[in-house]
Amino acid sequence: MTRPHPPQRRALPPPSKPARFPYRRLLFNGTVLAAYFAAFAQYWAVSVGLAWETSFLVNALGYSQAAAGTITGLMHGVGPIIFVTAAWYSQHLLGKGVASRTARVIFAGACLAIGGLSYMAVPYLSTREVVIVALTLGSSLAAVIAVISQAVVSECVPVAQRGAVLAIGTAFMTSAGVLAPYVMGDIVEKAATPVEGFFRGYTIIGAIMFTGGLIAMLFIRPEREAERVCQNGMRVPLPAPGLAR
Repeated sequence: MTRPHPPQRRALPPPSKPARFPYRRLLFNGTVLAAYFAAFAQYWAVSVGLAWETSFLVNALGYSQAAAGTITGLMHGVGPIIFVTAAWYSQHLLGKGVASRTARVIFAGACLAIGGLSYMAVPYLSTREVVIVALTLGSSLAAVIAVISQAVVSECVPVAQRGAVLAIGTAFMTSAGVLAPYVMGDIVEKAATPVEGFFRGYTIIGAIMFTGGLIAMLFIRPEREAERVCQNGMRVPLPAPGLAR
């Protein structure tokens, strides 16, 4: 008796390589540039707060060093509550089927713009307690863009290149940590009084944040960019890995 031949297995086709794009195309499109400029504006405010907030409370608002430390701690304690609530609401909108541009971009851009207005209002507020509330509210709302910008960029960048693009963007965003404290110090030093210098500095920060919020709302379009990536994914050749493109 002859043994039956085992059934022949068909060879599976080799897995397709993930689409890759030139990095200049990924980094210099409107959505990615707008997202990282908005995050840069928010980090500018964060850096100034970490470097100059206590000095502002003491030299401009007249608090003692001990009171300034307590207030700073309270501001950093209340801030995350506002930030987490705003971020949760953005995710809630997304879960209800709201478009990503509305639930993430418009919402986060509006938070950043409102934060900028809060900073610009500081010189015109009547009491120092209201100033503290305005700065706490402004910095907390603006922080939403730091998370949303990363999520938006992830939507419109191929998976194989996502880590590199996010790392480059983070490096650009955090460069504000070097520039912002120096610029604020230069403004305070050249002003006639510390109060005038701090108020002028916070007005400039607010203008930067407000501009970042407007740019985010106008130019970040993740769904359009993601669709473009999907449409062109099969037609873009796979270049050699690396950043030299």
